[in-house]
Amino acid sequence: MSCILALIGGLLIADTVYALTQVRCNIGVVLPAVLGAPLFIAGIFYSQIINAATGNNFVFILCILALFIYTVFILSLLVYVFSLCRYLKSCRTTNPGKIIILGCSAPRKGISRTLMRRVNRAMELWESYPDAIVIASGGFTGASGISEAQLIAKLISEQNPKIKTVLEEKSTSTYENFVYCLELLNQIDTDGQTVFVTSHSHALRANLLAKRVGIDCICSAAFDAPSLAVNNYLREYAALINLLLLNRVD
Repeated sequence: MSCILALIGGLLIADTVYALTQVRCNIGVVLPAVLGAPLFIAGIFYSQIINAATGNNFVFILCILALFIYTVFILSLLVYVFSLCRYLKSCRTTNPGKIIILGCSAPRKGISRTLMRRVNRAMELWESYPDAIVIASGGFTGASGISEAQLIAKLISEQNPKIKTVLEEKSTSTYENFVYCLELLNQIDTDGQTVFVTSHSHALRANLLAKRVGIDCICSAAFDAPSLAVNNYLREYAALINLLLLNRVD
């Protein structure tokens, strides 16, 4: 058991260290280390902790409390993943008239793999429905001097110049993505579904925020980059808890 705890804890800490070299620090980057550090320590000092818990009620209560916290976390995370999968399974793209591509913040260097995956997914969708209007959504959230929407449009034009995009460059959060996209949607006279394109991990929270704004839409999700999938899912899990319990939309 001690080896298993130390191994799991070490892997979670290593995940945070790797993620910090790839993206800006956020709750999804830090959370694996927060979860992993106690497990790693418990694995290293497993025998001492068991002996202390046997003869000390305070240590025993701390161990039970830690076990309870991890159990609640794991169960709630499973509920989140199940709800996410259920929502994505319910999304049926039949005749999209508007395709909204949600931007994301830039990584420490280069172009975001997350954004590239979203753009590629949107282009696949557009190729099946070439009459759809593409909206690139995202404001100036980095130090590059270019908005997320401009970067999306640039990536699209490099691969397929035929796709013309409408830019939404005011938003700095998912909630604002939909607030400002609603203004554009009200100006677009076209039939068909409104489809937003984002990452798998982001889909459920994005859908809830879209409904709050008043946009009737479905999601066409791109797979998260495998190397950052754990961080992305943990980040969205925490953000969803924040939204549901504290009503925070940022």
